[in-house]
Amino acid sequence: MTRAAARLSAIGRVLLPPRRAQVAIVDAEGADDLLAYVREESTAIVDLRRRHLNAWVLARTVLRGRRSMLDYAAAYLRTVKPAVVLTMIDTTPLFYRLKARWPSATYVSVQNGWRAHEFVRDLRAEGGEPLVADRVLCFGEAAASLYREHIGAEPVVIGSLRNNAAPQVAAGTGRGTVALISTLRDKVDLDSWMVGYDGEPLVRYREVFDRRLQLASWVAEFCRSARLHLRVVGKDLDSARERGFYRDLLGPEGDGWSFAARRGPQSSYDEISRARIVVSTSSTLGYEALARGIRTAFFMLDAELPGRFGDRFGWPLPLGDDGPLWANRLDRDAVAEVLGGLHRMNDVEWSHALREWVPRLIDHDPGNTRLRALLGSLGVGRS
Repeated sequence: MTRAAARLSAIGRVLLPPRRAQVAIVDAEGADDLLAYVREESTAIVDLRRRHLNAWVLARTVLRGRRSMLDYAAAYLRTVKPAVVLTMIDTTPLFYRLKARWPSATYVSVQNGWRAHEFVRDLRAEGGEPLVADRVLCFGEAAASLYREHIGAEPVVIGSLRNNAAPQVAAGTGRGTVALISTLRDKVDLDSWMVGYDGEPLVRYREVFDRRLQLASWVAEFCRSARLHLRVVGKDLDSARERGFYRDLLGPEGDGWSFAARRGPQSSYDEISRARIVVSTSSTLGYEALARGIRTAFFMLDAELPGRFGDRFGWPLPLGDDGPLWANRLDRDAVAEVLGGLHRMNDVEWSHALREWVPRLIDHDPGNTRLRALLGSLGVGRS
């Protein structure tokens, strides 16, 4: 398609009424993850970004005296008349209020990240209106219990869609490596505040970063004593500042550690899959590593902040503040104990630990066979 033709096509999508579709995806965020499993030519994306709103649908919505984004999304569905409505934005009440306005479709949401207590805040029903869908595809039984409590829908455990889709890397290629998942976002203003679940300021991000870097220094200390290489797995694509934080802390790369800049959606999965041990603070990627069968240590530092009880490991499961895989605090001895225990475990012991923890926390379904089967049963799966 020429550039001019592409421009005309984009204008048409905004100005003309959207065509009928078997599937509608709400909204554009995460839509690419779902398009791999449905027939793209019969799928409409309900883009809720203001600059991408369809003018024809918007005009009909406003002329009827409706002005909310929920009204717009419902009008879009009434126009395209889908049989199935999907979303990767599983924590927005908007999606769960659409079924009452277009009940002819089957509504399916897909969990896209590990959920702490703000999940409950995000899904509070406004005005007492119930939140409803047909199915919620979730990581594991811990998440399923949350969805059952707050949404009128059937939870279905599939694991993480993105983790399931990422190819497996041959085990053993980095058996001498500890992969530390960085959560130092590159664009964060260090003088801004991390807020609590009710929006109250708790601590400046400078202190949050300092605590995570303190953990990194203790992980590096363990790696030196165990003769393991520390591999810091970067968070952002634009990682110069992030890399600099670790270089200032640990010294020049090559002296027992290295930094793996994020190169795209697959690179982080490649890095964790090659490691002997993965270390996570608050990242979904840590739980995804556990689902892949990788020895994973969790140091849930934010659980020590006032009121952040949902940041404990495995919440809402009542697992306590210490365990063989985790500690809900910043503590040098706990770092050495958890990492040392994981390093000393033989494969049989680790397999036993996996059977105990993984089914409750996050499953793994390589290739997303359960999602494919569901969409196939609904008549919209990609063959």
